[in-house]
Amino acid sequence: MAGNRAASRTHSNPEARRDQLVILGSIVVLAVVAVIVLIGLFLTVYKPPRERILTIGSKQWDASAVERRALYMLQYQQAIAPKSPTEIATKTLDTLEREEALRQKAKDLVPEVTSDDVTKELQGQLAPPAPPSPTIDPSSGLQATVTIGTATPAAGASPTATPTVDQSKYTKALQDRLTKSKLTKAELDGVIMAGLYEDRLSAKFKNELPKTAAQVNVAVARTSDEALANQIRSIVSRPNVDFSQVASQNSVSAATGGLKAGAPLWVTLDELDGPTKDAVQKLKAGEVSPVVKVGDYFEVYKAIEVSADREITDASKDALANKKILDWLNKAVADLKPQRTMDKTREDWINTHTVTDFTKAVATPSAK
Repeated sequence: MAGNRAASRTHSNPEARRDQLVILGSIVVLAVVAVIVLIGLFLTVYKPPRERILTIGSKQWDASAVERRALYMLQYQQAIAPKSPTEIATKTLDTLEREEALRQKAKDLVPEVTSDDVTKELQGQLAPPAPPSPTIDPSSGLQATVTIGTATPAAGASPTATPTVDQSKYTKALQDRLTKSKLTKAELDGVIMAGLYEDRLSAKFKNELPKTAAQVNVAVARTSDEALANQIRSIVSRPNVDFSQVASQNSVSAATGGLKAGAPLWVTLDELDGPTKDAVQKLKAGEVSPVVKVGDYFEVYKAIEVSADREITDASKDALANKKILDWLNKAVADLKPQRTMDKTREDWINTHTVTDFTKAVATPSAK
């Protein structure tokens, strides 16, 4: 009876019924809006954008592919990995462009990298083959000297042994790397192939270097304050003042061209760039350069010794080869005409998810 009376009052009061309908309609609208917001959040924050970000010829990369490559760098290639979370996407696109240039164009200069080369490199990284154990020839009573590769073994030895790969260990390690980096096997092969091409280019450029070159044993002082740089120059220009001591005490730690503040280093002039090279190549032994602006810093150089024909060190060979590779890569990438279509949403997605996935990966034990 009470329920009937309440219903009767509702029917007899159209304003109350209208209020109920308004409230119900508002709830429905809010629910729809919430669903739309959640879908948008999923599409923009959690689900990777599927549109292409990088295009080189017929090859394309979306945000997910860029994030996988960035994650691999952070885990296994820290020397070239982005140093700041805000530059992950941009630096990774740079890497992808250079790797594609290596895969497409390096074979014009060096022997082509084969699938067998890639497999051997992966095996060497993930499951280094154990060297064969030496054997004893019963007829001679001598222990054989086993040589890796194709060299001729010592007298009395068994035929040249080849190191064997533990396939089970390799398979587990490979799967672990693919799982943690999220790369596909084809993507990982592409990374390895590009690295092998870069190694071959480096070897080629080193072999082409002369044995000797004009070099300077140079020390540098570096500071972010121009007035301090001028003060340092004034002090070190005085007789019997130790340039290295003054420079090391008043400089930031890093300097141009691999130079460490205050520490003399033999360098070829070709290792140096721009204003640094212009300043150093004019110096005679014992001379101090004017203050030179290099980027955001101010540098002063002193030529400790100068040689017109000094043997190139291994460190200088590495630096010169790397410089040649960078010059070659800049031209090769430009020739490929890569196209980037990355907006702020995609960039933020890549940066955020790379950091998140990297944090998870380093917390996950590797397969044994």
